[in-house]
Amino acid sequence: MNKPSSKKVLVLARVIVCLCILLVGVGVSRVLVMNKKPPQVHTPEERTLLVSGIVVQPGSYDVPIRGFGEIRALNAVMITPQVSGLVTAVHPRLEVGGIIGENELLFEIDDREFRARQAEAAAGVALQVEIISRLEAQSKLDQARLVNVVRNQELAQSEWHRVNALFVEQQVGTQSGVEAAERAFNLASDRTALLERAVKLYPAHIREAQNSQLALEARLRLASLDLERCAVRLANGGRVTDVAIEVGQLVGPARSVVSLADDRQLEIHVSIDSRDARDRLLMQDDDSGALRRMPCLVQWTEDASSDMWHAQLDRIVRFDSASRMLVVAVQLNPDEAFSQTARRPAEGMFCRVDIPSVPLRNTYKLPRGAVSFEGDVFLSVSNRLRTIQVEVTRIDKNDVYVASGLHPGQKVITTRLVNPLEGSHLEWRTNAP
Repeated sequence: MNKPSSKKVLVLARVIVCLCILLVGVGVSRVLVMNKKPPQVHTPEERTLLVSGIVVQPGSYDVPIRGFGEIRALNAVMITPQVSGLVTAVHPRLEVGGIIGENELLFEIDDREFRARQAEAAAGVALQVEIISRLEAQSKLDQARLVNVVRNQELAQSEWHRVNALFVEQQVGTQSGVEAAERAFNLASDRTALLERAVKLYPAHIREAQNSQLALEARLRLASLDLERCAVRLANGGRVTDVAIEVGQLVGPARSVVSLADDRQLEIHVSIDSRDARDRLLMQDDDSGALRRMPCLVQWTEDASSDMWHAQLDRIVRFDSASRMLVVAVQLNPDEAFSQTARRPAEGMFCRVDIPSVPLRNTYKLPRGAVSFEGDVFLSVSNRLRTIQVEVTRIDKNDVYVASGLHPGQKVITTRLVNPLEGSHLEWRTNAP
């Protein structure tokens, strides 16, 4: 009976001890707090940024439209054989990238069959010439014979009338003699009629033979043309871009075997923003809607230190509705393209093109470092930092041209700032002009 009572006393004692410990801790903490000295209060000092910049004013600037494009050959040709046959020879430089000169032999096709056709056609023409000569000579002979035959007919007619008159009027001669004279007259008349018809038909026969001669001459020209086509040459020459022909290969008019490009006429298709195309491209003064042919400068992007090539703005190629870009063609100067003293442009080079345009008016010119990639510009307003957004219309190597967002007389900071605090105090220094 005493065991439960002793347990209760033990639990109560533990509770009392815990409460005492808590009370002691609270008392000690209050004493420490009351004895703690308050921290000293320091007034924060504002940091001043030393910056430099320029006071902007709008102006008018002759800034060309800059675009990029790849050089391509204006004229390219695909060579297809016009006759069929075995290839017997090819040009020693007939390989991709090879340069073929003017009127040099590209490849040659076996021409023995075509020579035989030409000889056959030539023989036919010669034979027809002989036939025409024989007909003309025979016509002259028959015309001469016709005079004698007509005279013989007249004599036979006179003889028949004389014999018939003697027999009828004077009973001289016989009936058989009269009939024989009449028969002789009829034979002479038939001979005359036949010869006259032959003489009249000679011009028709001669014209028929001449037409046959013209047909044979046309066949001869075709045979000669096919013979010439066995040796394939390119009048202007060019650079080989594709080859699909070898010696011993059977070729024909079915497909092309060689592709060439003329490097003397190179051009670049440059994409221009539709806004620049609308506002800044120079057009002809008439109502044709054509571009004004302006001199341009072209430079290979891989070698910015090289000399620039002269070119000319030529025409509008197309408008890309998906990207809202106007594509124009710029033709390189062929004299510079084949210059032996400077680097020559080649097809495939990616180049920068500067096109003269309408001047940028009411535009602000800033150093490139004064405008961030996001189009932010730092200003000094009452010696305080202020960030604004501007519209950049053109970026050059060292300059940026701003169309809107700035006002005359504003102080633009050109010092490079990294994540500055908006509203920071500034110490302003104007850059030397």
